[in-house]
Amino acid sequence: MTLRVEPARLKAQVTLPGSKSHANRFLIVAARTAGTQLIRALPESDDVRLLLAALKQIGLDIHGTNDVEVRGQFPACEERVSGAIEIDVGEGGTTARFLAALLARGRNRYHLKLHGRLAERPWSELLEALVEAGAKAELRDDLLVIQGPLRVADLPRKISAKRSTQFASALALAFSDLGYRPEATELATSQPYWQLTQEILARPASAYQVPADWSSAAYPLVFAALHEDAVDLPDLRPDAQADALLFKILEQRRAAVEVGGGIRISRLSDRSPLTLDVSPCPDLAPALAYLCSHLSGESRLRGVSVLRHKESDRLTALLALLAQVGVEASYAADADQLVIRGGFVAKEFALSVPADHRLVMTGALFLLSGKGGTISHPEAVRKSFPKFFEIFTRGR
Repeated sequence: MTLRVEPARLKAQVTLPGSKSHANRFLIVAARTAGTQLIRALPESDDVRLLLAALKQIGLDIHGTNDVEVRGQFPACEERVSGAIEIDVGEGGTTARFLAALLARGRNRYHLKLHGRLAERPWSELLEALVEAGAKAELRDDLLVIQGPLRVADLPRKISAKRSTQFASALALAFSDLGYRPEATELATSQPYWQLTQEILARPASAYQVPADWSSAAYPLVFAALHEDAVDLPDLRPDAQADALLFKILEQRRAAVEVGGGIRISRLSDRSPLTLDVSPCPDLAPALAYLCSHLSGESRLRGVSVLRHKESDRLTALLALLAQVGVEASYAADADQLVIRGGFVAKEFALSVPADHRLVMTGALFLLSGKGGTISHPEAVRKSFPKFFEIFTRGR
């Protein structure tokens, strides 16, 4: 599928989806907690929708779509069956990994159907921990087999976070109420996401509010900073999300301010090149690449090798996208550094990108701010920002 994208401007006010990083953590905590848990402002993203459907499938009583009540407790709600329970988890890392750890509390056999590149992405750190504690955890092509119950006392106390913090987060979210407190070691990437897990687990609550998603906000933020006089994101606040680092970057360049409980972005005048280590916030890299393509000189994004383990080989795909729009870019493996030379020249493009939501949104920005064109896989934005194209409505 391809989509024709015409040049456009942002709305004066942009409404963002909620953070799926928060939402999926809240859902796992709610699923293993007795009583009724309320989660407000749950986003409509595929990753969250699929986790919500999976929790219903394993026996939890769930009501609502935006403000959601989760009743019951897993595994007490589990109804024993003789065969395997098939669950579609899409291609989201938090959806599949968080759910896999939770299901190891139960007794049924669960088959999690993985899509896209999810089966090829890192798994061993989580699966080995579950097996060590007595659960069955096996990856068979695109099928993940999980069966508990495991022995919580035998879970390893140290979990490597070298490739992702999601393994340690999955185990902490699923078993912390049983006294399990893993230590995430080798925190090379995405450390703020591990801190987010710790903050959520330390919060005694039966009602949760999902904040606006900074990962989604990155796209209108960089677009507005380059092309708009003023755009408000009224529900967005600087917080502990990893990608909130973008606010500091734009604030330092006098393009972002807090206004009335939200963020206002105006056109930046400082277009000097950017040098940044993105290992704490790798999801920012595609939006930053778009920003850097409009800055002067050579910008450098370090710590980008982790992008190879995303929904696509995001590093290779990002280099290919930049080449398609005529932006000079290269990757230095020895320094783990993406170098982008600014000076993007707007033309009409026919862009081919993988079915990766962040690559689709990045490619679309080049079309929206330029002379339009077509882009492949527009449906991929449903994973995190279903209404992405709707925020661009004022024609240029």
